[in-house]
Amino acid sequence: MFKKLINFIKNRRYNLFYYYRCLNKKIDEYGILLCSSYGKDINGNIFYILKELNKKEYSKYKKYVVVNKKYKLEFMNKLSFYHISSYDLVIIDSWKYMKLLARCKYLFNDTSFSSYFVKRKGQVYFNTWHGTPFKTMGRRDKDGLINIGNIQKNFMSCDYLLFPNEYMKEVMLRDYMIDGLLDNNIVMSGYPRNEIFFDKNRNYEIKSELNIQDKQIIMYMPTWRGSNSKKIDIENNVNKIVKYLKEIDNKLKDNQIMFVNFHPFLKDKIIIDGYKHIKSFNRMYETYDFLNMADTLITDYSSVFFDYAVTNKKIILFAYDEKEYFEDRGTYFDFNELPFKKVKNVNELINAINDDTNVDTSKFINKFCPYENNSSSFKIVDFVLNNKKSDLEILDIPNNKKKNVLIYSGNLSKNGITASLIALLNHIPLDKYNIYLTYIAKSVTANKNTLRKLDDRIGYISFNNNFIGTFKETLTLILYKFNLISFEHSEKVLKSYYQRKIKRIYGNSLFNSAIQYSGYGDSIIRMFSLMPCKTSIFVHSDMIQEIKVRKNQDFKTLRKCYQKYDNVFIVSDKLYEPTNYIADGKANIISIN
Repeated sequence: MFKKLINFIKNRRYNLFYYYRCLNKKIDEYGILLCSSYGKDINGNIFYILKELNKKEYSKYKKYVVVNKKYKLEFMNKLSFYHISSYDLVIIDSWKYMKLLARCKYLFNDTSFSSYFVKRKGQVYFNTWHGTPFKTMGRRDKDGLINIGNIQKNFMSCDYLLFPNEYMKEVMLRDYMIDGLLDNNIVMSGYPRNEIFFDKNRNYEIKSELNIQDKQIIMYMPTWRGSNSKKIDIENNVNKIVKYLKEIDNKLKDNQIMFVNFHPFLKDKIIIDGYKHIKSFNRMYETYDFLNMADTLITDYSSVFFDYAVTNKKIILFAYDEKEYFEDRGTYFDFNELPFKKVKNVNELINAINDDTNVDTSKFINKFCPYENNSSSFKIVDFVLNNKKSDLEILDIPNNKKKNVLIYSGNLSKNGITASLIALLNHIPLDKYNIYLTYIAKSVTANKNTLRKLDDRIGYISFNNNFIGTFKETLTLILYKFNLISFEHSEKVLKSYYQRKIKRIYGNSLFNSAIQYSGYGDSIIRMFSLMPCKTSIFVHSDMIQEIKVRKNQDFKTLRKCYQKYDNVFIVSDKLYEPTNYIADGKANIISIN
């Protein structure tokens, strides 16, 4: 047992340290932690926020930039190139990172923090996200519907969600199923990274630095073609792209240069060397700063066209594999609705590059770029740090005024419990209630089709059930599992753990009722008994027999928790006696059919 305890603690030492910092250290009022793409990229919204924070008026703040160890030198070189110096790099998931994540008052992220993150009272979390979606996301992404919980949790934890248009606000709130669940704020504003498109002089500066003032600049930014459900043949894809590049290089004019920016999965597999007119993106420049130099953008299904459209310059969609690509992906609207020129082969592409015919994109720009401006990063930083709204539009999360009900579903296996849950869901008046199923992500993977068949008005929130707590909590749980301490003693220590776990999973979500429907799982039973709302648990079996025969329940946990739940629902009258015995006559037992 001792060896298991040591290994258990060793494997969780970083998390133990993080929660120790959460509980025992004051928040640093001048600490700012910035994270972009899990530390793998410093381009985009976070770069421009950091650039704004580098100004003299923010010198009293301590800026920390999260980086994956592999990209540390790349980050340092790029930030040095832009004369950004007032920051410290911190390796993601390191001891220092844990400390800063727990202590910095201000948190900026364009994706999400690690699953163990719990936003503390007094921290201010601003999430910019990383682009207007064209391909479906959240519950509409058939690959990702099981594992969306951490992104949901980050949205539910942050104080401010940034959206650059109404369309994005609607699809993100709906498909991550967080509308009606939160009381935090939406910030309607242009993206910080898009402000560079309003700097016309910068275009000429970079051309002059690269000595290409007399060239027509074309940028090619294709999207990644892999997915979770369909493994891409990378070698075949690389060969296809190389073939196209050779053809394009032969057909471009001497006054034309095409810069290519591949997805990180491909950039090391395709060597841009030996071409006359084709070059790689200069990695020293921030991506959008470099893109601003373009006269023409070539992409395919990447959402970069939402951003670049504000320039009113030419956009070409090189969709050589349109049919194949969309077999595996859903989109929010038809590809053919996009107002940009679409081509399927190199000859059509070259003709489109050389065609001077204007395309009317005014409706597209009005819909998707209404808030873009030349000072978004200034306005956002000034708002977060100084509470000055400028002309930012600050909105509440929409609330449909219905009651929010959280239901723990179990693993959704094809059994009686799942069948009865589905029957129950079919009878709940969804015009009165917002229903959210919740489940352990990995346990539902084999049964995800059940989720797909649910009414679209029913939401769901996945989570991982790893034990993540302080050293004392970890030790207490282990000692209790081996019957070395009483439930009462463990309860005093683990109450704070389960309350923190609730916040780790559900952020600042507002539930009116929480139901442990499966009735199984010691940890989930204890957690739901402490939900800060009305609580209920269902009993589907004679739990005394379950303990005797299957040994899959803990008698002490059931006794204490049944006594805590507001309602203990039994699905048959014959379950009253064993359930009442377990609860020692101290539970509100209700028999339902």
